[in-house]
Amino acid sequence: MKSTRTIAKYLAFCCAAILFAACVNEMEPAKYALDNINATLRAVSADAQQYVPDQLAGARSKVAELTASYDKKDYAAVMKSAPAVLTEVNGLAGAVATKKDERLRALGNEWRSLAASVPNRLQRCKRASTR
Repeated sequence: MKSTRTIAKYLAFCCAAILFAACVNEMEPAKYALDNINATLRAVSADAQQYVPDQLAGARSKVAELTASYDKKDYAAVMKSAPAVLTEVNGLAGAVATKKDERLRALGNEWRSLAASVPNRLQRCKRASTR
C-alpha cells in the first residue's frame, strides 16, 4: 500500500514537471514572437498613424488580443496567431510607403500646376498695372 502511494506521488510529480517543462517550452517562443511583433509595430507606428490610421488601429487590436492570450498563459494561441499578426504589422510598412508615394505625387502635380500658372498670373498683373 505504501509503495502504491509512493508511486502515485512520483507519477504526480513527474506529470507536474512535464507540464511545467511544456509550458516553459511554449512560453519562450510565444514571448519572442510577441516581442518581435511589438518591436515591428513600434518602428512603424508614427508613420502609420499619419498615413494609415485605420490599418494601424486594426493591427494594434490584434496585438492586444495576442498580449491578452499571452497573459492568460495561452501560449499555443499566441503561436498560432502570431504569424498572421506579424504579416499584418509588416504590411503596415508597405501601406505607409504607398500612401507616402501617393501624397508626394499629388504634391508634385500640385507644384507643377502652380509653377505653370504663376508666370501667367504675373504677366496679367503686370499688364494690368501698366494700364
